[in-house]
Amino acid sequence: MQLRIIQLDEIQKKLMEIPPLINMYGEKDNSFFFSVENWLLKVEEILSNNRKVEVAQIASLRSLLISAKRGIFPDNFFSKKSKSNRVLMDITASSVLREAENIITNSIRNDKIQFEEGERIARQLVLLGYKKGIIFSEKMTGSHENSISLIWQRLFSDNETGNVASHLSGLVGLQDALIIVDSIIEQLKYDIKKINEK
Repeated sequence: MQLRIIQLDEIQKKLMEIPPLINMYGEKDNSFFFSVENWLLKVEEILSNNRKVEVAQIASLRSLLISAKRGIFPDNFFSKKSKSNRVLMDITASSVLREAENIITNSIRNDKIQFEEGERIARQLVLLGYKKGIIFSEKMTGSHENSISLIWQRLFSDNETGNVASHLSGLVGLQDALIIVDSIIEQLKYDIKKINEK
């Protein structure tokens, strides 16, 4: 199932929370184990809501943390028996965190590539539309959403930009195409403003 761009952003934000967790591990923070456990729970919920099959793998990793809390550790930890349970729990959490990162990164790889390609196509579309006078051709009225929809209709109806717009919506879906185009138009406005200020 293809993710929406808002869903992809939500998952990527969870990945961005990993470095601070790793810092906690390096600093021997007592709350590291339970922070990883809470993080896994949230990731599991997000993947479940987005119907990602990888949710089962994340749940399996979380079961390792539950076992660790009960003093049960993976077989390859026998060599570390001299260490305290808390240290072994943190080692388990660190291992689980690395594995979870790999699972999540792999699960969104294709979606990420698809949206990156969508952004590349959208930049071409917006620049072409700008050169043809389709974008910023007149002052828009009504809500921001209506303005973007009107711009999209103009792009879609034009002989030159229509094929590009069709390709973009076919690649990422109409709603996400509008979101991406909106973002790039806003960046274009900012760039034009900066140029005019010089």
